[in-house]
Amino acid sequence: MNIVYKLIIISVLFILIDYFYLSNISNYFNNQVNLIQNSPITLDFISAGLCYFFLVFGLYYFILKDKKSPLEAFLFGLIIYMVFETTNKALFKNWKWTTVLIDGIWGGILYYSITTIYYYIENNYK
Repeated sequence: MNIVYKLIIISVLFILIDYFYLSNISNYFNNQVNLIQNSPITLDFISAGLCYFFLVFGLYYFILKDKKSPLEAFLFGLIIYMVFETTNKALFKNWKWTTVLIDGIWGGILYYSITTIYYYIENNYK
């Protein structure tokens, strides 16, 4: 499987799994963002695309290309998301610890899930 095909698979998994999470928790995050900026979330698609690019590339480069375990992927995702969330908490006085924990744990679950599914696809659909 070539690198482009691998990155496409990882990207699709990221978008599908993260969409499921975000669609179920969007009201919570809209309320959290409203506490900070007094207006609803307005998505910047270019920035969101760049964010997913770096998330996909990071997962591939640090976990998948070296066949690291789903547990290592969980820890990597947890670290990435916790850095983001604790930075938000440090910068925004109304950022909630609940948000830090929910989203940080989600990062671990997301990376674990993508890694597990990716390895299944890689091993069964060559």
